[in-house]
Amino acid sequence: MLATNNTGVDVVLNSLSGDLLHASWKCVAEFGTMIEIGKRDFRRRAKLSMEAFEQNRTFIGLDLWQVSQVRPEQASNLLERCMGWIQQGLLNVGAIAKVFDAVQIQEAFRFMQGGRHIGKIIITMPQNTDMLQSVKQRPQPRVRSDRSYILVGGLGGLGRSLARWLVENGAGELIFLSRSAKLGEDLDLFRDELASQGCSLQFVGGSVASAADVQRAVKSATKPIAGVVNLSMVLRDVTLQDMTFEDWVTAVTPKVRGTWNLHEALPTDLEFFIV
Repeated sequence: MLATNNTGVDVVLNSLSGDLLHASWKCVAEFGTMIEIGKRDFRRRAKLSMEAFEQNRTFIGLDLWQVSQVRPEQASNLLERCMGWIQQGLLNVGAIAKVFDAVQIQEAFRFMQGGRHIGKIIITMPQNTDMLQSVKQRPQPRVRSDRSYILVGGLGGLGRSLARWLVENGAGELIFLSRSAKLGEDLDLFRDELASQGCSLQFVGGSVASAADVQRAVKSATKPIAGVVNLSMVLRDVTLQDMTFEDWVTAVTPKVRGTWNLHEALPTDLEFFIV
């Protein structure tokens, strides 16, 4: 914005997410256009400031993968035209953010995942590729689309990260048993984010310490239950010597009584049971 005297630019091509996406949106001039090619904020159902549309700005969401799948000929033609512009010097490939040796490929991907760089990330290959050691592939997690998974609690930061990981790896249905399972705006966005990736969701209000609530959660499953993670926790932040018996019971009940209730209600052929 300083370079344009706070006027902004006519076109912004953006792949950044979070706060950086909003910063890019503020750089669009009146009657300008922002083209978003990233997916992270779309999947998270993030919000966009609407006041910028008062100055006839345009926001375009472009999924390049979908273009290549639905309109492959058009995608091929666009790629050929772009390559021609680069070869003719009409397009600048942009600044280089950082250069990594090929042996640093993992560090390069971590740097890219940070989403804070501006410019291209370059990987330089050695003349003798025999010096490169292949990285052993990690075993893929066995998460199934025809199974349900119960997350007890699971609506805080750690639980939502785990839920996203399960969905990204193919979970067919997630069942949340939580005292905070009442739908609100924040939970609606979280539900829509996971549902958009093809996962069925059940939110059961209740406590894992209640056998009846656990039974309700189990009965809500529309697919066979394959796994459960007990993320429930009640904090009583005092030292053990200062803790009353009532506080101790309150803190351990979700893990002790709750885990036993899950054991009693769930089938014995689970693929995992994590406390």
